[in-house]
Amino acid sequence: MIAFWNRLSDREKLFVAIGAVIAAIVIILQLIVAPALGWRESASERRDRAEDLYRLVSEASASAGIVAQATGVDLDTPIINALTQTTAEFAVTVNFRNARDDGGVEANVTAGGERLFDWLRALEARYGVSVAAADIARSADGESVQAQLTLVRRTVR
Repeated sequence: MIAFWNRLSDREKLFVAIGAVIAAIVIILQLIVAPALGWRESASERRDRAEDLYRLVSEASASAGIVAQATGVDLDTPIINALTQTTAEFAVTVNFRNARDDGGVEANVTAGGERLFDWLRALEARYGVSVAAADIARSADGESVQAQLTLVRRTVR
């Protein structure tokens, strides 16, 4: 390497030195400065996702109120059957469901965010089914949500 360097003219040495400085600047920008600047953007993106998740959970918990026995609400159909009967209509994919001893159902579902809440509203309006517990996460693509739900039927006595 020393022999190569010694063979270069002063002008060539200057070009090599300038190239090395430019390469060093690019490396510093890519490995140090860009991640430091990107940290803010990624923090902002994580905050936005957290706000979306909070909104989703708030909507789910808001629909978990007590259901009065109203006309048109089918309180006789088991929750697991109501779940099965309505998922296709709202394009909700059921990944897992399990009937509980108390008549409730634990379910893991995937759907578009708005479709999930439309489905939950329909379950409440048609069958008196509400959400007792929910763990909702947005998928990586941002198009759909995965929800772990505990569905129950609460009635006013």
